[in-house]
Amino acid sequence: MEEYKKEVKKILRKADPFKKITNQLKKDIKIIEKPWGHYKQYCLNRKCTARILSLNKGQKLNKQSHNSIDKLWIILDDGIIIEVNEKIIHTKKGEEILIPKGAKHRAYAFNSSGKIMEISFGKFDEADLTAYE
Repeated sequence: MEEYKKEVKKILRKADPFKKITNQLKKDIKIIEKPWGHYKQYCLNRKCTARILSLNKGQKLNKQSHNSIDKLWIILDDGIIIEVNEKIIHTKKGEEILIPKGAKHRAYAFNSSGKIMEISFGKFDEADLTAYE
């Protein structure tokens, strides 16, 4: 029975390429309750870069990957389409998309302009970007 459980876990790890980054970021991402409400903390005392990407209507980012950073995209507007390793995700405002190192990714804003909060974990360097299109 124990061998069976190990085999199932191995299959699930292969099926979920985001498992490693998800587990790592889960340690950092916390909801902190306060008397006035709460806040969501995405990182604490880590090397990271945060920026807001603004996509114009009808535009898309180049397909790209990075060797040294993991990313978390937080969708700030409805209607943005995300592609990660050929998987298409139709997002909604507030949705969070994890992008591990090496994953080919891009964002589209076909029907309206939109914004994405991007948090890059690790040493951010534009030279680390590999463009595919």
